[in-house]
Amino acid sequence: MQLVEQAPAAARRVRTPLLVAAGVLVVVVALVLVPWLAAESGRQAAPRRPSFPRTVGGWSSTASSVRRAPLGAAIALVGYGDSGQLAIGADGTDYRSVLGGHVFTGHTDGEGLLSPDGRSVAVGGIDDVLRLVRLDDGSVRSYRIHHARRVRALAFAPDGRRIVCAVTAVGSGPDSVILLDPKAGTSLLLVTGTARAAAFSPDGGSIAVQVGGDVQVAHSSGVLAGRLPDVGGVLAGPHAWSPDGRWLALTGTGGASVHFASTDPGSGDAPPAPLADRHARFVGWADAQTLLVTDRGALLRQPLAHAGTARRIGTLPAGAALDDVAITLIDSRHLTIARGAADYGPPPAWWLRTVIGAAALLVAALSIAGAIWYMRRRAAGAGASTGAQPG
Repeated sequence: MQLVEQAPAAARRVRTPLLVAAGVLVVVVALVLVPWLAAESGRQAAPRRPSFPRTVGGWSSTASSVRRAPLGAAIALVGYGDSGQLAIGADGTDYRSVLGGHVFTGHTDGEGLLSPDGRSVAVGGIDDVLRLVRLDDGSVRSYRIHHARRVRALAFAPDGRRIVCAVTAVGSGPDSVILLDPKAGTSLLLVTGTARAAAFSPDGGSIAVQVGGDVQVAHSSGVLAGRLPDVGGVLAGPHAWSPDGRWLALTGTGGASVHFASTDPGSGDAPPAPLADRHARFVGWADAQTLLVTDRGALLRQPLAHAGTARRIGTLPAGAALDDVAITLIDSRHLTIARGAADYGPPPAWWLRTVIGAAALLVAALSIAGAIWYMRRRAAGAGASTGAQPG
């Protein structure tokens, strides 16, 4: 009778830890797999009114890729040092990894360049391929550059249809700068030499390319139009050419400080005075009289003539840098400031696999521990029962 009465209690002892372990597994799977399975790549439309975050979010290793959760369009690319780069959606709250997941195979150089409308990102490579990522659906198109060992995207044309690329040649061949037309699948040699930076004129008809200390100006047909010798700085990136076509923005060697050079030295026009703050870093032109700069972690609209007060657009976290912006979005008169929390999208697949694996190990450990506990208690109970019977 005593053994019959103990059986239900022993069964309850083993069922309890197993039920707890099963419950933990069900909860983990529900919390992890449901948002994963619910995520659809599909296509994503760009918001009608572009927004920049009032406070840019920090780095997240679990940020989803644009392939898995498209943005539609991005207003900026933000670099977080050695951690990586994230694209900020044109709504100002969505953050995605452009280079993350299984989209790339480790051959990219991590230097993304946004198209003017924010709908595409050109990514150079430590191989002979330039990759163009569409942010509305996350698709990637690759363009092979012949005789290249490395390709860097330097500047988009104002219409977003052509890209200036710096090409590091294979072997002893000369480096060069080419104009790539992805839609037509053609490329055109602009200049020979190792390019430091490039920028299109506002109408897209001319291209300024810096090789060494000189800036060479070439027509989009490939014909060299002129040379600006020893401009005393580095061409300030893909948005350096002013909207009125008169000036080129230049920076110091380290990227800080901003000064200017005339695109037509023969005109006799004196360039605007350099920015007084030597910590300022050039981002782009909001209009012919207003610059976009970052200064001590703030993105500012800075009047060119120093007659007005700089207006803060947003703030970057410590250690982050504004790598590029979608210039036609961020200088829009309809730009708003987003105050919502950063949304990094559904977790990427590698993160989910890690969580699911850890949860499975935890459940297995609990199950084994419960089974061992039950067996020991049962053996102890059986021994006690046997010892209590008369010999």
